[in-house]
Amino acid sequence: LAYVEWFTPSSPAAHPNHGLYKFTRLLSRQGARLASIIPVDHIERSCHLFPEFGVITPRGWSSSDV
Repeated sequence: LAYVEWFTPSSPAAHPNHGLYKFTRLLSRQGARLASIIPVDHIERSCHLFPEFGVITPRGWSSSDV
């Protein structure tokens, strides 16, 4: 079994600067993350998700603790 959090379908076009597609976490009406426990053989492919940080990186972050 696998724990899966659900996201929207990808944006129609890749971002022009980095070529990645945007996804948004699906939430319930109460604001909770939508997730399921599913059989592993139902997984078609994996993907890596990167957070959208914005233009400023917090000064307290370093490569050793983030």
